[in-house]
Amino acid sequence: MIQKENDMLRPIVWRISSAGPKLNFSGLLPIKTASNRLASGVGLSGSVPAASRHRFPKMIHQIRKKFDNTRAGWAYARAGGESPTDRRKAVRAALVWLCKSQDVTNCAGFSRAYSLLDGWGPPYPETTGYISQTFLNFEERFPELSLAERAGHALEWLASIQFDSGAICSLMYHPSNLHPSVFNTAMVLHGWLSWLETPDERIARAAESAANWLIAEQEETGLWVRNSYKRIPHSYYTMVDWALLRYFNLTADEKAKLAAKGHLQWALANQLPNGWIMHCAFETGEDPLTHNLSYATQGLVECGKILGDDRLLCAARKATVPMLEYFKKNLCLPGKFSESWAATVNWECVPGNSQTAIVWKELAKYYNEPEWLEWGEKLVQNTLKYQKTETSIDGINGGLPGSWPISGAYDAYSFTNHAAKFFADSLV
Repeated sequence: MIQKENDMLRPIVWRISSAGPKLNFSGLLPIKTASNRLASGVGLSGSVPAASRHRFPKMIHQIRKKFDNTRAGWAYARAGGESPTDRRKAVRAALVWLCKSQDVTNCAGFSRAYSLLDGWGPPYPETTGYISQTFLNFEERFPELSLAERAGHALEWLASIQFDSGAICSLMYHPSNLHPSVFNTAMVLHGWLSWLETPDERIARAAESAANWLIAEQEETGLWVRNSYKRIPHSYYTMVDWALLRYFNLTADEKAKLAAKGHLQWALANQLPNGWIMHCAFETGEDPLTHNLSYATQGLVECGKILGDDRLLCAARKATVPMLEYFKKNLCLPGKFSESWAATVNWECVPGNSQTAIVWKELAKYYNEPEWLEWGEKLVQNTLKYQKTETSIDGINGGLPGSWPISGAYDAYSFTNHAAKFFADSLV
């Protein structure tokens, strides 16, 4: 039976393997036709026994995926382009790419990513919040890009989609998405708080509503679970704590400060002697990305600075020293680490690289230790190589991939808005 199935699939595989680098969407038609016939139990030349029908949809899906990934890899390789060597040009290119990701949504929110497989994605409220923060920070350096005006439009849009409860929706925005998210709400709050350095009544009301919702959602243990990602507690929600402490600084709302301190205490209690911070991954049982680990440490650093609590900065330092030592030895960071600080993947998480560099540079300033700055700059320089400009694919010009190589498991073959945002931040 296996031989018979292979014989039936051979015409499909031959079409893929023999097509060469000039493949286009027309090459998908034979696969779709075959997929429909096989999924319905009809072979390419006759019927298929019922016992083997269930295998074909999975096999066809795997073939399609390999085909699409190969096509995306070829497209990237043939796109050409070069990596900027001038940092100002690199920052500007990333910001221009982010402007483009905003323009394509027609709503002022930022598209989450440009995919070599699917093109531009829908607007993503979480990252729209903190990209606005970055735009405000760069307004004076690049006035010709109208970054503050763009940030204002984005933050107004976020206020318009805020739930009556004060929350922001999870994942990508769609009018039918009514599920609230703790993390997304806090990241949007970061953007609103940056805007409120100049008074704005509507945004102030939105920020107050968001902060109150976050406080109300917190459990007595100091955790956020009910509307957290995957409904589990996360140590990287120190970024939520940072948003609440920024809100406290603006409003003197003690409830916000107490909520942040409650979760920070839990995060500190979950640090192991080797520096590892437990519960950092997106899902239980997974190894965390450097993206998650550096969310956690950046939150600790910024909260420690606001509270004047050296314990938080010491915890951040302890949690990132093993990453620094790995980078010194290998001159790259793996996308994921295990609890023993062993690399568990052979690709890099590009936004995680930039976030880690940001943390190292902040520790350099706080502890007045030039070594952190030196290695932070080297990590930035490494990541700079993953940006391309002047390519034949407009959607990748100035953008940064989720993984390197681009086939890595984190946002494979995609250029994400948070990769560009943190890249720009790391170059300051």
